[in-house]
Amino acid sequence: MISQPGCSFEYLWNLVLKNNQIIAPTPFTPELMMAIFWEESLFNNIAQVGSGTAVGYGQVEPAEFYRFDAKKLNSPNAGMKAMAQQAQAKGYLVHNLPPVAKNGNKTVLNGSLTDEQAVQVSMALVRDMHERGRSRKGILDGYAGVGFTGPQADHLKGNGRQKVIDGWLRCEAKLINCNKSDADAVMSALQEAKAFNAWNEFRAILFPNAAPSQGVPAGLPAGGATSVMQQVIQQTAQAASKAAQSMQNARNAYSKPAAPAKPAWQSNVATGSCNPNSGYNTAWGKC
Repeated sequence: MISQPGCSFEYLWNLVLKNNQIIAPTPFTPELMMAIFWEESLFNNIAQVGSGTAVGYGQVEPAEFYRFDAKKLNSPNAGMKAMAQQAQAKGYLVHNLPPVAKNGNKTVLNGSLTDEQAVQVSMALVRDMHERGRSRKGILDGYAGVGFTGPQADHLKGNGRQKVIDGWLRCEAKLINCNKSDADAVMSALQEAKAFNAWNEFRAILFPNAAPSQGVPAGLPAGGATSVMQQVIQQTAQAASKAAQSMQNARNAYSKPAAPAKPAWQSNVATGSCNPNSGYNTAWGKC
């Protein structure tokens, strides 16, 4: 499981802008690509965690690379060669990709993508779907795998994939309308695509040179696991302190039963006088 961002927002944003010509003719914005990259990998250029085969920031399947792989310009397969030629003519051909291979019934990447390639393959996939006539919704559905019926994570079942798309779109809208150097505004937007609790820890990675935060949004711990643990320790200590105080209060409230009131004859000891003939004190008895 991915636990933290893989790079700063500025670093990945600049890579997206550098390659924006790939998606420029499509209905996708750079902000939407950033939303997808955040939801898919928390800005980590890695292979899919678990048994899947997707790679890169946008978790693209290597089985789709043939649509824009520059090596296919020399393919003996006429169909693949034609797709590579189209990608070249349209400006979304990706160069120097590692080879792909079959591993059982899976198509895997034999190697790793550079950070720029990881951006390019996601954008090229979007562009290819656009060139094949898909609408914005069609591209979103295709990228999110809407309609996929194979084995999948529980959160993707039912309308789970549509919920993912909805999060991308909310994030895109917020990113479009915010200053990209406003750390807290950007992070608030990223929350829409994939929520997180480790606000200060993530902020330090996403915006390492940003001014101190103006405040963590309501309901979010300032830190991550460390902060949560500190909160647990603090809460435990507070509970123990309260329990100790309650016990002390109970002790203070408890006292030995008061001695019974002295009978009048005892309370008047000092006031009587002893009769030497009878041996009795006139006030309290025998003396």
